[in-house]
Amino acid sequence: MINWNFWFFSRSITAKTKDIKKVYLETDVYGENTTYITFDLLKAQHQQKYQFGYMLSQKERKWLFAEIRDFLQ
Repeated sequence: MINWNFWFFSRSITAKTKDIKKVYLETDVYGENTTYITFDLLKAQHQQKYQFGYMLSQKERKWLFAEIRDFLQ
């Protein structure tokens, strides 16, 4: 389960590790020059894309991405 809270916004995602199909770093398409950790999750026969790491520094984001990628391999 993944949970995040920011002020009054919150989100929970519940899934099995085997349902994560891909984890990658994705740069914001609006030119914000921000990179997000993105993962594609296959749930109930459809694929959903989730992004997180907005509040992390670039260094923290890259470290966390490497840890997740290593865990999934």
